[in-house]
Amino acid sequence: MQTAGKSFRMTGMVPDRTRTAKAYPPCAMSAPSRFKALSIGCLTGLLFCLLARVSHAQTIQERVANRNFPSVFQAWNRADNLPGEDPAVTTARHDLMWHVAGGYGLRWNAAHDGLGVSFTASSLASGRSYRQNLLSRNPNMVLLMEIRYRDAPGDYLPVDSPWWMRDAAGNRKPGWAEGGYYLLNYPSAAFQAQVATQCKAAVDSGVVDGVLLDWWNDDNDRLNLVRTVRNAIGYGPLIIVNSNQRKVPNTARYVNGLFMEVYKTGTAQDWREAADTLSWAQEQLLEPRVNCLETWFHQSRQDLHLMRATTTLSLTHSNGYCLFSDPNPLPVPDHLHNWYPFWDKEIQPGRLKLGKPLGARTVWQDKLVTRAFEYGMAAYNAKGNGPLTLRFRRPVLSTATGQAALRHVLNDEDGDIYVSLWPGDADLNHDGGVDLVDFAWLARSWRARCNYRTGWCSGSDLDRSGTVDARDLSRFALVQVVGDQPEVRLVGVAALPSAHTAGSSAHYPMNEGAGRTVGDASGNGHDAIINGTSIRWQVSIGRDNNNLSFSRYGASPWLGWRRPPIGQWQHVAFAFDGTVVTMYLNGQPVGAGVPFSLGPCGDAPLVLGAIAQGGVQPFHGALDEVRLCDKTLSAPEILTRAGR
Repeated sequence: MQTAGKSFRMTGMVPDRTRTAKAYPPCAMSAPSRFKALSIGCLTGLLFCLLARVSHAQTIQERVANRNFPSVFQAWNRADNLPGEDPAVTTARHDLMWHVAGGYGLRWNAAHDGLGVSFTASSLASGRSYRQNLLSRNPNMVLLMEIRYRDAPGDYLPVDSPWWMRDAAGNRKPGWAEGGYYLLNYPSAAFQAQVATQCKAAVDSGVVDGVLLDWWNDDNDRLNLVRTVRNAIGYGPLIIVNSNQRKVPNTARYVNGLFMEVYKTGTAQDWREAADTLSWAQEQLLEPRVNCLETWFHQSRQDLHLMRATTTLSLTHSNGYCLFSDPNPLPVPDHLHNWYPFWDKEIQPGRLKLGKPLGARTVWQDKLVTRAFEYGMAAYNAKGNGPLTLRFRRPVLSTATGQAALRHVLNDEDGDIYVSLWPGDADLNHDGGVDLVDFAWLARSWRARCNYRTGWCSGSDLDRSGTVDARDLSRFALVQVVGDQPEVRLVGVAALPSAHTAGSSAHYPMNEGAGRTVGDASGNGHDAIINGTSIRWQVSIGRDNNNLSFSRYGASPWLGWRRPPIGQWQHVAFAFDGTVVTMYLNGQPVGAGVPFSLGPCGDAPLVLGAIAQGGVQPFHGALDEVRLCDKTLSAPEILTRAGR
């Protein structure tokens, strides 16, 4: 190739048939000191070089590491609840999939698939095209092929093949009954060599990145088999084995991942066993690790709590992939499933839900398991734990409920993904801050109906309800009040009291996030409407000195002398036994034995955050939880509640 009378080499792109005055790195175009026109030949070479770089495939390690979460896999069969979507688009929603050779359009080069040692040329072209189509839609996708070794259809081998497993009478032994399969003679060294040959053909095809070996037990015959396969394909391609919920210490050194086809999730022990095996696999198997956790529905695909539990178990205990699917005994193809919005990587277009993990999981005192990600947090509450209340430093959005609040209730055998409200929820003009300009932006589209097809006003519709209304204003205000940090920080976990818990007359968690109704979590039905009015007795912070006090309205006595620090959450409690009242700050008594009387009994509304009707003398701070008890709590009980 010539440029202004000189030539240079484009290494690896075209044969060097010219005498080269000076060599440059591949695709470098900085040779001449003066700008001079390039010939058409040089431009063509440059374009070809750039295209080659753009289309250069990521390695397996890069694809596994670069993906965002949640991360879902496809086991043979598809998600079938998106009928209007291009099947390739639906498949590419998954970050990992496996299928038999025919699922990729590949055909073995033998009359019986079990005798094949390579693929036909025409099918290789089809398979590579299919792979390219998927990777163009999801560059981080990993593709695997199942290679049969344990059982197979009756025409997989000739009927008289020595590679069938036979009984004493010489008849082929039945295998998977649902498919009408027969067992293969996998202990045979000759057949193990054939399995290894097919595995090598699969990874050499340019279609898949590794192989799946189904029906896995950790016995010596399978140890010999997986060792033979690994020696044949090397340590670059992936090997996944289906061990259900069992660990495989005997064969772990040859395996990159477990397909955990967990068919039992009816008891707390079933879930504990799955969690234990998944944690073990995340630590013990070969890198890159590609563990795949699947559970099945109990009643229907709408067992959403089971789907969320499976997803968050995978997110908190591994860097793997998850799937929630139909039970195998159903008279339909196995592993069919829905695609759930909970699995979407984006909470809204252009905004990631989780991103990548920031560290290992955290196990809380109430056995809640959480894990922090770049843009959110995954939480898993195992079966048997009971419902838990999660308290966050700043309001966060629950992916399960769509509610934004400081506190969220998470049932057991369930999980959730909590997403930071910042920045996408309130930075409406995308200038990096939340300010009056954003408020004006929201006001401009007030009460407007949003058209998501055209995108008009969708940025102001923060709760994605289709209308810009008070709920959006409430969410905007939450971000405005709590600040602009993207963190999702859990600061407390507490067991949720059951209905009509002894000692609780009313319990107001105050986690609605919007509206004028405050729900009573005690189970006694004392829901409240936010309103300003008069009161008969009060807990207050003095406007002139910031001192805490407990007093009867318009009368003495009163109790109060401690000034709490500004800008920090405080737990304040007052215990009254009918004679004296004791004040507690963060669980510690700070005033005791003061005689007190509530005065005559009468009806009066409860006011939170103000001293009188109409919001007179408002409280300049934040209230997170209020509880009224129908018994006098002891000092240890108050200390326990303060710790939550």
